[in-house]
Amino acid sequence: MKFNTIKLFSKVEQTQKLERYLDQVNKAQVVEYRYWVGRYRLLQNEPREARELLQLAFDQCPNSSRNKRQILIYLTAASIPSGYLPHPMLLYRFDLAEPFLPLINAIRSCNAHAYRSHLNDLRWMEWFSKHEILFGLKECGDVLIWRGVIKKLFRVQYPTAIEGMSTPPITFGQPAPADQKPERKYLHYSHIAAALRISYRDASWDNDDAENVVMCLIEQGYMAGFIRHSNQTVGLDLRAPFKLPSVAVSR
Repeated sequence: MKFNTIKLFSKVEQTQKLERYLDQVNKAQVVEYRYWVGRYRLLQNEPREARELLQLAFDQCPNSSRNKRQILIYLTAASIPSGYLPHPMLLYRFDLAEPFLPLINAIRSCNAHAYRSHLNDLRWMEWFSKHEILFGLKECGDVLIWRGVIKKLFRVQYPTAIEGMSTPPITFGQPAPADQKPERKYLHYSHIAAALRISYRDASWDNDDAENVVMCLIEQGYMAGFIRHSNQTVGLDLRAPFKLPSVAVSR
C-alpha cells in the first residue's frame, strides 16, 4: 500500500505555521489545521492524539460543509483503536455505514473472520487504501477482538467475578495487609485457543498462539495479569482484569 506522505507532510508543514495563531485566525483555518495534523498523528500511529484533533475539527466544521464527512472518515479510523465506536446513526447520516459498520459490528461480536473479510473485500480494500487507513484498521482490529474474545471467555468461566474494580473493597476497622496479593482467576490456553479458532474460523490456532496473544495484550496494557508458562495459563487480576482500550493506547 502506498501512502501519499509527501502531500500529507506538506499540508502539515503549512498548517503547523498556524498553531501559534489559532486564536487569531478564522474557524475554517482552525478546522483545516486540526484536520491535517490529526491525519498526520494517525499516520504516526498516535490514535489518541489524532482522535482529539479530529474530534475538534469535526465539531467545529459547519454541518453544511462537505468537509465534515471527510473529517469523519479519519475520526472514525482514529476512534476505533481507542474503543470509541461511532453510533450507527452518525455513520448513516454521512453515508459511511457501508464501509465502517461491518467492522464495528465485528468488533462488538468478536468476529475476527467477519472483520478480516470486510477489509479484504476488494471494493473496500481499495476504498480504505485510497483514504490511507487500511493498515491501521488491520493492525488495531485483531488486538481489540483478542481482548473481546478473552473477556467473553472470562465472563463465561467466572460469571460471578466482579470486573472493573480499580481498588479492593474496604473492610471498615480491618485494613487490608500491605502485602495482600490481589485475587486472581486463571484461564487455560487451550480454552483461549478454542475461542480464537471460532472467532477466526481457523483450526490452526493452538496454545502457543494463545500465549502470544495473551503476552501481546498484557504488554500493550489491554489486560492485567501474568503468564504461567509451565501450567499453560494466564492469571487475571480480579480488581481490573481488562483495561479500557482508550487507556491502553494512551500508554
